[in-house]
Amino acid sequence: MGYLNPFATTPAAEEDWTCGLSRMQRFQTFVVLLLVSAAFFLLAFAMLPMIILFPSKFAMAFTIGSILFMSAFAILNGVKPTLMKLMHQDRVYFTGAYIGSMVLTLYATFMS
Repeated sequence: MGYLNPFATTPAAEEDWTCGLSRMQRFQTFVVLLLVSAAFFLLAFAMLPMIILFPSKFAMAFTIGSILFMSAFAILNGVKPTLMKLMHQDRVYFTGAYIGSMVLTLYATFMS
C-alpha cells in the first residue's frame, strides 16, 4: 500500500534499512540512478559497432550501467533486503557469478 504512494510517511520499523531516506527521497534517487544507468547502456550500445577497435570502452560503459541499475533497485527496496535476496541460497551462485564477472571485466578494462 505504501509503495504506491511515495509521499507516505516511513514507519519506524523501516528506518533501519532505508539509510534515513524518506520514500520520496528513495524514489527520486531510484529514478536518477535508473536514468543514469540507461544513459550508460545507450552509450555502450552506441559503441557496439566499434567493439573490435575499443572493447574496453564498451565493457566499462556496460558494467557501470549494470552497477547503477542494481544500485537503483537497492536504494528503492532498501540495501539490506536487496542483499538478503541476492544472497538467498537459490540465488547465491548466480549473484557470485554476476559480481565476479563485473569485477573481472573492470579489472581487465583498467589493467589493459
